[in-house]
Amino acid sequence: GGACYLDGSVRNLISLGIPAEHALRIASRTPAMRLRMPRTGLIVAGAPAHIAAFDEKMRCAFALIGQTVSAGA
Repeated sequence: GGACYLDGSVRNLISLGIPAEHALRIASRTPAMRLRMPRTGLIVAGAPAHIAAFDEKMRCAFALIGQTVSAGA
């Protein structure tokens, strides 16, 4: 077995040729849907926001946890 943080897993997927958009969805939206959390992993008005921003090397630049996304923001 092995272990790494989720951002490392995303970088690994990208290094294997998976587009960043797909790798990020695999790490966010797909698990949320499997856990039956339909509003998690979306950026829409009223949804709870757990957002991570990545730099050009796919390292986490910052994260927002527990914010609420509002319309027009």
